[in-house]
Amino acid sequence: MAEPALRLTDVDPREFIASVDHPVRRADAEILLELMEDVTGQPAAMWGPSVIGFGHYHYRYASGHEGYEYTMTVMHSPSPESVPTRKPRA
Repeated sequence: MAEPALRLTDVDPREFIASVDHPVRRADAEILLELMEDVTGQPAAMWGPSVIGFGHYHYRYASGHEGYEYTMTVMHSPSPESVPTRKPRA
Protein backbone atom coordinates (compact mmCIF):
# COMPACT_ATOMS: atom_id res chain seq x y z
CA MET A 1 0.00 0.00 0.00
CA ALA A 2 1.34 3.43 -0.91
CA GLU A 3 2.43 5.79 1.84
CA PRO A 4 0.46 9.05 2.16
CA ALA A 5 2.05 12.09 0.54
CA LEU A 6 1.46 14.24 3.62
CA ARG A 7 2.06 12.99 7.12
CA LEU A 8 1.80 14.73 10.46
CA THR A 9 5.29 15.82 11.59
CA ASP A 10 6.86 17.09 14.81
CA VAL A 11 7.95 20.37 13.17
CA ASP A 12 6.64 23.48 14.96
CA PRO A 13 4.50 25.52 12.52
CA ARG A 14 5.75 28.73 14.13
CA GLU A 15 9.35 27.76 13.30
CA PHE A 16 8.29 27.08 9.71
CA ILE A 17 6.64 30.50 9.48
CA ALA A 18 9.69 32.18 11.08
CA SER A 19 11.80 30.77 8.23
CA VAL A 20 9.78 32.63 5.56
CA ASP A 21 12.09 35.25 4.03
CA HIS A 22 9.49 37.72 2.78
CA PRO A 23 8.52 39.95 5.75
CA VAL A 24 4.95 40.63 4.62
CA ARG A 25 4.20 36.97 3.92
CA ARG A 26 5.74 35.99 7.25
CA ALA A 27 3.65 38.59 9.14
CA ASP A 28 0.47 37.55 7.28
CA ALA A 29 1.14 33.88 8.07
CA GLU A 30 1.62 34.64 11.78
CA ILE A 31 -1.71 36.46 11.89
CA LEU A 32 -3.47 33.75 9.89
CA LEU A 33 -2.11 30.99 12.13
CA GLU A 34 -3.49 32.70 15.25
CA LEU A 35 -6.82 33.39 13.54
CA MET A 36 -7.22 29.80 12.34
CA GLU A 37 -6.38 28.37 15.77
CA ASP A 38 -9.03 30.64 17.30
CA VAL A 39 -11.65 29.80 14.65
CA THR A 40 -11.09 26.03 14.56
CA GLY A 41 -10.26 25.57 18.24
CA GLN A 42 -7.47 23.25 17.06
CA PRO A 43 -3.72 23.69 17.36
CA ALA A 44 -1.67 24.14 14.20
CA ALA A 45 0.44 21.20 13.06
CA MET A 46 2.79 20.60 10.14
CA TRP A 47 1.76 18.06 7.52
CA GLY A 48 4.79 17.28 5.41
CA PRO A 49 7.36 19.99 4.80
CA SER A 50 5.07 22.87 3.80
CA VAL A 51 1.42 22.43 4.83
CA ILE A 52 -0.02 23.72 8.10
CA GLY A 53 -3.21 21.97 9.15
CA PHE A 54 -5.64 22.48 12.01
CA GLY A 55 -7.14 19.38 13.62
CA HIS A 56 -7.09 15.88 12.15
CA TYR A 57 -9.18 12.74 11.98
CA HIS A 58 -8.66 9.03 11.37
CA TYR A 59 -10.36 7.35 8.40
CA ARG A 60 -10.71 3.74 7.27
CA TYR A 61 -12.23 2.50 4.02
CA ALA A 62 -14.05 -0.82 3.57
CA SER A 63 -10.97 -1.95 1.59
CA GLY A 64 -8.91 -1.66 4.77
CA HIS A 65 -7.00 1.43 3.64
CA GLU A 66 -6.71 3.86 6.54
CA GLY A 67 -4.83 6.90 7.64
CA TYR A 68 -5.02 10.39 9.10
CA GLU A 69 -6.08 13.57 7.36
CA TYR A 70 -6.07 17.21 8.45
CA THR A 71 -9.48 18.77 9.04
CA MET A 72 -8.60 22.17 7.62
CA THR A 73 -5.57 23.75 6.02
CA VAL A 74 -5.07 27.24 4.73
CA MET A 75 -1.34 27.54 4.33
CA HIS A 76 0.95 26.15 1.69
CA SER A 77 4.39 27.19 0.60
CA PRO A 78 3.90 28.09 -3.07
CA SER A 79 6.67 29.32 -5.29
CA PRO A 80 7.23 33.09 -5.04
CA GLU A 81 6.09 33.51 -8.64
CA SER A 82 2.62 32.14 -7.86
CA VAL A 83 1.75 34.56 -5.06
CA PRO A 84 1.12 38.24 -5.72
CA THR A 85 3.03 40.51 -3.40
CA ARG A 86 1.84 43.70 -1.82
CA LYS A 87 3.52 46.58 -0.07
CA PRO A 88 4.39 46.14 3.62
CA ARG A 89 1.96 47.57 6.13
CA ALA A 90 2.83 51.02 7.49
